[in-house]
Amino acid sequence: MWHTVEAKGGVVMIPYRPKRPLDSKSLDELIEVWARAAGSPMSPQAFCDAFDLVACADWGRMQPDGSDYGGAWGATEECPERRDAFEATRLANRLALSRLPYPPATVLYAIGYLCPRRCESVARVSDLLAWARAEALAARGVELPLNPEGSPAQ
Repeated sequence: MWHTVEAKGGVVMIPYRPKRPLDSKSLDELIEVWARAAGSPMSPQAFCDAFDLVACADWGRMQPDGSDYGGAWGATEECPERRDAFEATRLANRLALSRLPYPPATVLYAIGYLCPRRCESVARVSDLLAWARAEALAARGVELPLNPEGSPAQ
């Protein structure tokens, strides 16, 4: 989601960052997913397959650092890197997501939650899960474990 802000020299679009990135119902769903995921490892192939089903197309345009159309997208149109930019960017994002210290099922939940909100970046997924983990402990007294080895799809 984007907000339009009047700025010196024109109008600027800035990303919307709510104080509560998840409503109560979605937080409850994520806590349930997290609890189920804690005892159920996911294979790298299962993570890749699920990512391909859940992730929207913009995961092929947004760089892992949150910038859009960077990396191979900056090459000239004739370059093979540019022709493969969508798949290369999607792969880079999938690898970066797989290295987050959260259970893979929670990463997938966050991707599914954030895609319709136009927030497809590794940083936003990580922020959302860090906030949810802290909120679950502070507001509900539920401690959500980190994945000690990172997600499996490395």
